Amino acid sequence: VKPRFVLDGGGLRLLPLPFATRRDAIQAAADGSIRELLREGEYWMGDDPWVPFSSISRILASNRAWARRDTERLWRDREGEPFRVTLAILETFYREALEAGAERAVVLIFPAKSDLVHLARAKKPYWKTLLSELKARELPYLDLTTDLLQYERDNDTKAHRWAHLTRRGNGVVAQRVLSWLRREGQPVSSESR
Repeated sequence: VKPRFVLDGGGLRLLPLPFATRRDAIQAAADGSIRELLREGEYWMGDDPWVPFSSISRILASNRAWARRDTERLWRDREGEPFRVTLAILETFYREALEAGAERAVVLIFPAKSDLVHLARAKKPYWKTLLSELKARELPYLDLTTDLLQYERDNDTKAHRWAHLTRRGNGVVAQRVLSWLRREGQPVSSESR
């Protein structure tokens, strides 16, 4: 179970996890309460009462759930909960990192394989709403999409293997972060190269 934040009075509130221990999760699976416990506070769950009893209803609910998760739609919806919560998490993390003594912090935007395909075709990122909000909030960011797309074009190879970056794709990311640190005046030791 992953942590779940909601906006509460302009700030973030962490919802309590439904299971305190592994034993609690096993007990909930054994007694059948796991579905309802996981459902509490879950943004993506639908409210179809027939889902537990109907295979067709589960298939339709699954299709609706995937449609709600359309990444492009979510990034364009500035008023939607996923967009606003994501920004609040990034802003809070950035602020807390600096308060804890970090000299610099940066938001890294990692593209999925499909994002590289989209950018190659559309030339404009559909996540530009996120970029403009980060800029407006003065949160530094590195959108790694262009770098990885350029790497693929220059080398006629993919930066991703399945859902993860390749070794060379990770090298592109490391080089971009190193360049940013140097540009921002961060000392870079030989151990961190």
